[in-house]
Parts: sequence; structure tokens; C-alpha cells
Amino acid sequence: MPDASRRVFKRLHFIHQPKCGGNGLYRALLEAWQVEPDQVPHYFPFDQRMDSVYFRRGFHCYAEAERGIFDTLHTTLSLYFSAGYPVIGDHHPFSPRLFEAFRHNTAFITVLRDPLARVRSHLLYNVFLNRGARPDHNRPKDAPFDVIAELEKSLGTDALEHISNIYLKNLGGLTPTDTVDFSPVEALGRAFAAIDLLDVVGMLDDMDRFASELQEVTGRQITLPNANQTRDFADSPAQYEAAQAWVRRPELEATLRDLCRYDAIIYQYARYRLGLTDAPPPEALEGVTAFQAFFEHQPDVRISGRKASGWMGEIVLATFPWCYHQELGWLKLLGKASPDEFWVERKTIGEACLRRDAYPRLYAKQSDSWFLASAPGTCNQGIWDYANEAWIS
Repeated sequence: MPDASRRVFKRLHFIHQPKCGGNGLYRALLEAWQVEPDQVPHYFPFDQRMDSVYFRRGFHCYAEAERGIFDTLHTTLSLYFSAGYPVIGDHHPFSPRLFEAFRHNTAFITVLRDPLARVRSHLLYNVFLNRGARPDHNRPKDAPFDVIAELEKSLGTDALEHISNIYLKNLGGLTPTDTVDFSPVEALGRAFAAIDLLDVVGMLDDMDRFASELQEVTGRQITLPNANQTRDFADSPAQYEAAQAWVRRPELEATLRDLCRYDAIIYQYARYRLGLTDAPPPEALEGVTAFQAFFEHQPDVRISGRKASGWMGEIVLATFPWCYHQELGWLKLLGKASPDEFWVERKTIGEACLRRDAYPRLYAKQSDSWFLASAPGTCNQGIWDYANEAWIS
């Protein structure tokens, strides 16, 4: 994760992972900014439709016909950011486009939880919620409700798979084009890169540390909540305890661990980056090895952890050949032409050449023209098009 302590951000984008204490944290963030909840956007009218797209397509990115939903999301959030809203939080995926556009004055944050505990909580939440705990559900709250029978029924559906790898979808699910199918392994690489790019990553079991780090990057003291929304939905403490015992059965644990195995890898990587564990997951090491092979003949290029740095600036490594360049955004490494240059692909200009003697200028093959990378920490986002005299995303 970036060393954000060097600067104080005026606003936040909170990527709310379900069942990670996010609702209470969001209210605490609004209180720290002295903003009433109805004065900032939180949930949007198309939020449920977005969830249905996530869950229906599983480990695939979104078809062209569904892209309008996410274009609307990006446009809406961009407008809210531009309008000066200080805190925006929702179940939105990490967006490389939003990060690239607003990183100069917005801290991007999230909170994670042990994946097994999270998926247990999500399962209980869904079962209690669907029994009529909210007005928008059909079953009245006082109707007969056998929570164990409902939990047993949930095992015969695809609901568990839908809620099991939330981190993979929210941190690694959007490709640079938002439309290309991806494998879980490729999504893991993007999730690793997202964790490295986020300004603050918290752990639900150590929220005091999260509040301290958040105060460093915002200058505001955060008073953390202590609440359990799922327990509030139960008819009685005994009913809630019975449901808790059911989801903790040893015979169910192996099934749940297998379902959330990708989230477990992401969680382990985040703990490694926070210094809470000594070893990164093997999947992270494999990605670094591939990048080391690519850069091995590049003079003065250093690889440390998930980053490469040298004459081309700093690159956050994702899944080879994809990486995130701090000024150029997402790049696909195509190959080396010589020890002092290599070719990349960028979505808005196609194939381009980075050369030691020309950088931060880069040459685009398709348009036969030159572009300039934006300087880090400036308001100019994207790259400068010399031919058209304009910044492009």
C-alpha cells in the first residue's frame, strides 16, 4: 500500500465489503466529517441490479450489454467526487478508472475480515434478512420461522457460491476494459494490485489500528462502532445462538473454506502487506517471479514485493502481463525491444513504446504519435496527447 502518511486526504472512498462492519464504520466516517447521512450518497437505485450481475455471472466480468450499469456507476461517482462530497461508501468494486482520476485528493480505503467468519456471517444475514426482517421482503416478521430449516435449505442453492468470494469480485473483478472474461487466478493478481494501491486497508479484528492509520491520512479522529446487525434480525438470543452453532459445525467448515479459498488468499496477502504474517501467499510469489523474468535485462529496474521501479517510474505488479503504472494506469506488458525499452498496451492508445531516453514521453504505434505521462500528484489525470493538445484518460 502507498505511503499515504506523507499527505492528508480531504475525502474518502470507502469500498464496503459486505459483513465486514461496514455500515457502522460508514456512520462513524460521516460523524468524523460532521456530515449528516442524508447529505452524502450511499446506495444508488441500480445497486441491486449490480449485485444481480455480479452473482449471475460468477467469476466472469460483465457482458457488453451490462456495461451500461458500470458506466453509470463510474459517471455517478465521478459527479459526486467532483461535487465535493467528502465521504462516499458503498458495495462498489475497486475501480482503476476512479482511482486514476481521483487519487490526488481522495483516500481509497477498505476493511477485510477473516473469509470463513465473513461467509458464515453473510449466510446468517441472508437467512435472517429473507424471513421478513425488512419491509421490502414478503414474509411477515411474526410468521413461523425455523432458522435451521432455512439454513439447511440454503445449502441446496447457489447462494453460498454467490457470497463466498466477495474480495475476489470487489478487488479483482474489474478488468481494465470492464468487459473481458477473467479466470480466478487473473483476478487474484488484480486484487493484489488493488491492495497495494489502496491507501488504508483495515482488519475487522484490529479496528483500533485501522482507525489510527485512517487518522494519519485524514487528520480526523474516528470513533469506532460496536454493533451486530445480524443479531438484531433474530427473534431471540436463543435463535441467534442456535444459528451460530449450526454454521460452525465441523462438517460444514470444509465446504465453506473451499468456497472462499480465493478470498482466503487475498486476505493472507493483505495481512502480509500489513506486517501481520511473515509469508505472502504462493500465488503472489509466482506473479513476482514472472515479472522478474520480464525485467531481468532492464538496467536499474528494481523489484521489491509487488512493485517494480526504475527509469520508467513505479509499477504495481498484478497478474503477468498486467501491471498498474502510477502515471499511465493499467498496462499490459508486451515485450522487450532492447535493454532500454519495452512495449506495452494501454486501452486508449493501443501499443506503445517506453524508452529510457524518452520517458515520460511514450510513442503510440497505431496513431504514430507521442504522448506524455502526467506528473505524479498533479490534477492532470491520464496522458497528454501532443497531436490534439488535450489530456486523455
